[in-house]
Amino acid sequence: MIQRRQVDLETVKKIRDNLNYRKSLTFEDYNLGDLNNYLNDSDYEEKIIRYKKNLLKELISYADLDNYNKRWIIFELSGQEFRMHPANMYLNLIMITNLFKLDKKLTEKDLIDGTNLVQSTFKDYLNDRIINKYIGKKDKKLICNILADIMFDYSYIACEFSKFLGSTIDLLSDVELMEKNEEYWRAIHAYSLLTDDMTSKDIEVFLNKSTDIAMNIIRKEKDHCLQPLIESKQGINKDQFTKYTIGIGMSPDGLGGILPKIVKTNFVSCIRIPSEYFIDSQGGRIAQIITKAKTADTGYFARKIATVSSDLKLSKEPNSDCGTKNYVQVFIANKNILSTYKKRFMVTDNGDLILLTGKEEYLIGRTIKVRSPITCANSNDNICHKCYGTLSYINDDIYVGNYGSRIVSEKVTQKSLSAKHILKSNSVENTFNKAFYDYFKLDVVSIYLDIENKMYKKFKIKIYDDDVDIDDDYKVNKFVLFNGKEDILIEPIEGTNMYMIPELRDIWVNKDSESTLLEIEVKKLSDPAMVLFTTPIENVDLINDFKEIENLLDKNSGVKNKTYSQLLNDLIDILDRSGYNVPMVHAECILRNMVRSKSNNIKIPDWRIPNNVDYDILIVRGAILCMGVVTALSFEKFENQIKKASTYEKNQISAIDPLFKRTIQG
Repeated sequence: MIQRRQVDLETVKKIRDNLNYRKSLTFEDYNLGDLNNYLNDSDYEEKIIRYKKNLLKELISYADLDNYNKRWIIFELSGQEFRMHPANMYLNLIMITNLFKLDKKLTEKDLIDGTNLVQSTFKDYLNDRIINKYIGKKDKKLICNILADIMFDYSYIACEFSKFLGSTIDLLSDVELMEKNEEYWRAIHAYSLLTDDMTSKDIEVFLNKSTDIAMNIIRKEKDHCLQPLIESKQGINKDQFTKYTIGIGMSPDGLGGILPKIVKTNFVSCIRIPSEYFIDSQGGRIAQIITKAKTADTGYFARKIATVSSDLKLSKEPNSDCGTKNYVQVFIANKNILSTYKKRFMVTDNGDLILLTGKEEYLIGRTIKVRSPITCANSNDNICHKCYGTLSYINDDIYVGNYGSRIVSEKVTQKSLSAKHILKSNSVENTFNKAFYDYFKLDVVSIYLDIENKMYKKFKIKIYDDDVDIDDDYKVNKFVLFNGKEDILIEPIEGTNMYMIPELRDIWVNKDSESTLLEIEVKKLSDPAMVLFTTPIENVDLINDFKEIENLLDKNSGVKNKTYSQLLNDLIDILDRSGYNVPMVHAECILRNMVRSKSNNIKIPDWRIPNNVDYDILIVRGAILCMGVVTALSFEKFENQIKKASTYEKNQISAIDPLFKRTIQG
């Protein structure tokens, strides 16, 4: 027998009374006065910091009440009055209480807009108001402690609020938004508009556009569960959002291509067709394979570039200048590349140095000369401050080469480790010359004649021996179509591959062995509308950027017949296309020891000589073997090295020398 649970009416009454009591609460505005008065107040911690703590408690307790959210915190700066919502005021108090440690009066510019706080604005604030303003003027440890305290206080908010007002995910938000916004309904049903005649690139562009539409609509809807995440650009992955809400589309096959099957659904609508389920489920296995097979490769390469730059450190002399007469020439292709040269010294035509701020957009599209660690004239691996840039004020107590290599390599390594989160199709579109589209059709991966052309029965396909690679699965580089009047060349644009279907292979194998030409009359084919060739969709691999960087820096073909500026610009291009927005000085530290004296590879060139061309560029492995004896011997090929006379000519100091010193005990 089911027993009914008795309702405790007394408890219900207490809850209702408490709710009514909270709704009846009133809150008065609070005036903090002139904030700069607290700067010279001996009771500063007792007043402003205690108020900050109490304000957080108030927010946790009353942030859900309308009356509380109508309350203002009032304060003055430089005679001007400001009024802020308590939550916005708390965010500013975190900044203000830490800025007071710098013993500088506050101005309006020191306030932060907490109503629209995203990662970029938070970063810009710390850079503009603290790091760039005080680095080199205040003790570096003090600045680091201030930054650490600010970030701790901001993270503490999430810890406290998540207990009471944590974000949750629900489908009701989508349902309600679809009912009142038809454009949003179309965006999250984009998968239903995918058709088999769309190319993989068409699908990717279409789904990406639909994703942007949906996210922009959500960004304006304060009640949607994902609005805070999309607005702050944190805690949400755009590609995962696409598959979850918009459409799955194409999937990579893990072999550098894309599976020729469109998954026409999203995870919200669920996968209902077995073939689509199979295709999507293998994505998890592909990600595991990438993580297992590629992480070791990326890790080994990371070790090599860390080793080749491990000895580089900064000169101990503040504002040191090596006086180099050689500079790298960098092409500033876009705003992103310009930003990677912020805090670096550009060399003018008359030899003057200009410190770049990253805002010199007039330089975009131009090639500029820059002081660089690659051509620093210091011969003892102590890079001068002018060649490194003003980041030297921050990194002056670390081995900048080792640090820089890890900044560059961690992005690539993290991609393979995070494969299951970011695996997606990123296809290279298959394209052909103009004549192709006059006579043929391309359906995802299949090429067939356009039989709507009434003359197709007179067509002949001519394939020459030199244009077929039978060792590469009967790959066809190009062929000729005779249209009844003249020969028309049909060829793919670079990067697109064509392969014969089995029926054409059989015809090819059985052709006259003495003939260098296979001529096929279309009317004699079993079906003129049949697929004639396949053209697999090439996918830009998840770690394609790693392969490009490795081929550039650790293959002879990557460094052969290049100047150091050309090599640097090639590396910049790869990093820029891959979305790695890192200060380029870190990449230049990697290249520093790869550029060796042509007359003696053990040494770096004498960069005090103007326009010095006495240098060779070695691959990473070769450069390591030319470094200090301890670094080289601890890397690899120990037996070969100790047999070479050049090993005993080395006298360079190594960062790991102390590990091999003999300790004498008295």
